[in-house]
Amino acid sequence: MSHTLSLPDIQRRDPIFAWLGLILLAFALLPAWSLDYGLLESTSDEILAAYGWSGLNVSLLWLLLPIVLLFRPRQAQRLEARRRHQFDAAWSVFCALFMIVSATLVGRGLGYGSIGIFIALGAVCTLALSRLEWLGGDRFVLGSLICIIAMIGVFIIFPSIAIFIPMFTNDAGEFAPLAFMAVLGQSHILQVIWNSFLLSVAVGIGCTFFGLVLAIYTTRIAKRSAIIGRVFSILPIVTPPFIVGLGVTLMMGRSGYVTEFMANWFGLTNTNWLYGFTGIWLAQVLAFTPMAFMILDGAIKTIHPSLEEASYTLRASRWQTFHRVFLPLLKPALANAFLIVIVQSLADFSNPLVLGGNFDVLATQIYFYITRRAARLSGCQHPWGDFAGVLAAGVLRAVHVDWQTLLRHHFRQNFPWRRAAAAGDIGVGRDAAAGHLGRLQCPALRQHFLRQLHRQLGGGLHPDLRQLHQAVWSRF
Repeated sequence: MSHTLSLPDIQRRDPIFAWLGLILLAFALLPAWSLDYGLLESTSDEILAAYGWSGLNVSLLWLLLPIVLLFRPRQAQRLEARRRHQFDAAWSVFCALFMIVSATLVGRGLGYGSIGIFIALGAVCTLALSRLEWLGGDRFVLGSLICIIAMIGVFIIFPSIAIFIPMFTNDAGEFAPLAFMAVLGQSHILQVIWNSFLLSVAVGIGCTFFGLVLAIYTTRIAKRSAIIGRVFSILPIVTPPFIVGLGVTLMMGRSGYVTEFMANWFGLTNTNWLYGFTGIWLAQVLAFTPMAFMILDGAIKTIHPSLEEASYTLRASRWQTFHRVFLPLLKPALANAFLIVIVQSLADFSNPLVLGGNFDVLATQIYFYITRRAARLSGCQHPWGDFAGVLAAGVLRAVHVDWQTLLRHHFRQNFPWRRAAAAGDIGVGRDAAAGHLGRLQCPALRQHFLRQLHRQLGGGLHPDLRQLHQAVWSRF
């Protein structure tokens, strides 16, 4: 007679309850809405207004909707309760999307409390999918996949949609589905698109050619020096973005040592040939050839040398072997390298910014468009917006220029402001200041300059900055 021992099943409490408790704590202890000056620099009234429970608003639904998941059995359910697990996963995704959409419609940012709510909803979705045995029921893999999808949506998909939305609105903000046709119909925009396409194709051809040559050399020809070629081919990848463009400028720019050598020893004319299509092409070929090399190098290693030896045995020449045996086997890798380089060329911003000159491409024009749009929204009339003021202040601080020495020396030598003020003739000083400050078309830069002027000259024109502002501004 045999006896069998069976261990009773241990009924554990469903961990989803713990994650729902995290949602409650995050909503109660952390602000649900974003703070303009951060958690440490905001006032107590601002922090209190950012809490979701401080008033009747849509953020209360961020707490009430996940609470629906509390109506469940106390113990964790197994695979048999498929509909329950499917509902948990779908409801958690719905709650997360509702938070994003509602905050967008209200026009307010998500606060610190939303981070805890998103983490808890992601954990609930992970538990539900693991109980459905997705991806083998591995919670770590499912959680990592959900995090990756969320990060791609937040940092790639959402910014891309936000960029394309203004294409379908007019200046008044109304929906206009054909508004982008007016933009694409402009000759300048068409020229920028053509420049980008032409440059990317030329860079793709150049990088694929040089990458193929370097890959053949390191895999089929070189033996001892192959490691040197591999090291130098990888260096452009690990360098910062602007280094290649600046290096080409220092070598072949108007004052570059290569240009001066050619002009002094061979009598060549020193021109600005580097700035434009030629310079961008040269810098991008140097920067992106290693990408093509790595793709083609791995593809060539998969081609067994016996195929080439068989071609030679059949009395084929080296050209016939290369053209009819070697290249057809490399066609997928060549197309892959060519397309990847084209995408990298279109996305490159640093080299066209340094070497572009009058040759406009999409990457730089998109950046300038965003800065000009931000400048218009901030009230600056200058096409560079506040960037001009920031750049001027940054350059002066970078070279350690003393504001007091600069202003006293320059303005006292050239403009009779303090002398006119000392003589009691405020009008002369006002006219002189207005004539030169009128050249600064950005209000932010004017205001910053007036503050520095008033501070460094000791208030010679007026004892009060407000009076100085009114005296000079009345001339504009």
